[in-house]
Amino acid sequence: MFAGVSFYWGGGGTLGHDTLGGSLERLARARDPALVAAVWITGLRKVGGAVLALTLVSDWGARLPRLLVAALGLDAAFVLTLYGGAD
Repeated sequence: MFAGVSFYWGGGGTLGHDTLGGSLERLARARDPALVAAVWITGLRKVGGAVLALTLVSDWGARLPRLLVAALGLDAAFVLTLYGGAD
């Protein structure tokens, strides 16, 4: 559901643009190509994060290489920590 909003906006939907505010709202309404690309990439990263979370807690995730799953989990934790501290 969280990624769905990104895909909706990337596909041209406008509902909720007024919640963005400022220059970001203007770019969204103008369908700025860089912003559209960023929204699609963000949506794909959100889906990837959901799949990673399921991988870390599910039985089928145990069949994947542990080092790969651990590295992806650490990378996600690092990125989210930077994002949280950016405010």
